[in-house]
Amino acid sequence: MKRLPHSAFISALLSFPALLAVAGPSLPEGFNEEKLRQVVKAVAPPSFDVRFIAIKASAMRSDTGEARGTLTANLTEDLYEDAGADLLGPDVDGVARPTVLRKTYRKREILELPIRFSFAKISGEWTIHEWATQPSFQTLGAPLGDFPSGAVIAGATQGDAAVRAYQTAAKKASAARNAPASVSTSSEERAAKSREEAKEREEARRAATEKKARDAKQAAEEKAEAARAEAQRDLETLQTACTPPRRYTGTITDRDGAHEVDLVFNHIERAGDLVRAELLDRNSSMRRKPLSGAIRANKLLATHYEVVLVGVSDGSTRSALTRSSQIKASGIQTTLILTPDREGNLVGNYSFRTFVAGQTTSTFRPTPLTNQETFSIRFRPSL
Repeated sequence: MKRLPHSAFISALLSFPALLAVAGPSLPEGFNEEKLRQVVKAVAPPSFDVRFIAIKASAMRSDTGEARGTLTANLTEDLYEDAGADLLGPDVDGVARPTVLRKTYRKREILELPIRFSFAKISGEWTIHEWATQPSFQTLGAPLGDFPSGAVIAGATQGDAAVRAYQTAAKKASAARNAPASVSTSSEERAAKSREEAKEREEARRAATEKKARDAKQAAEEKAEAARAEAQRDLETLQTACTPPRRYTGTITDRDGAHEVDLVFNHIERAGDLVRAELLDRNSSMRRKPLSGAIRANKLLATHYEVVLVGVSDGSTRSALTRSSQIKASGIQTTLILTPDREGNLVGNYSFRTFVAGQTTSTFRPTPLTNQETFSIRFRPSL
């Protein structure tokens, strides 16, 4: 792990677009360094502002892959660790032990951490299986608010005073335990009472800490279960919406103007692994566009699903998404990405682009004749 000076970090930010333009290690389809940064930033502790990720090496296979690189983060607050073991020594019966913290990193400090990603292809879609930094975020320290109230900081006036007070009290307690047997009975009773009170306070503190940990674990489990249930509901709702003979009506816009169309689902199998439908122009029974695709998880929000339908017209024999060498004719690729809303409509984006086949038969290279055009669309159920 490296600590970068602020000036070096600014320089890296300015050169980042140029770095992306240089051919580098390959990543699964649909992923780039910016998307990886977004995924990590969404779950990283709030103290770590993940600024960018640079992939330096990768190894991709047919259905799995790995990538290694560096993560650069800017700290949004100071980080600390518990320094009691170093500064206070072992516990002493009858002496209340303060929580003493040591600062590990300062706010606005720039950290550069090695990071590793593993990928897996599930139902034809690449997803992130797991990722990890070395060292992990948790071992670098925690913000002050994560420690018990009343914690003091070593090196500060209050922290050093707490350390000295504990050390003085510990010495007195040790001396009292080693005193001759002639110590008065009242002194022994006071020491015993003090120890008992300290023990009770420690037990209460530990019980509160354990309860806090149990509550946090239960809340995390409930949140995860709610997310899984929401994902299953989204999937079932979308599967039902795509089940034949479902029909929807909407308006699409292309270079010929606006058209009232029907979207008709006529085939679904394996719970959405394959979906077929047709776009029918309501003003011309001859204009029919077959579409095919699948229900897939949203690549950034794992609790949402969408149906992706693609069609290619004007002579192409296979979907343009396959990049097949069999495609030799020009045509128009139409793509619909839709999700159901609360009213039972299908909403999302409709896009099309004109392309021509490449000059060689080994690779299909779409060459846009115009910029790709994308429109929002809403399909309502058709009775």
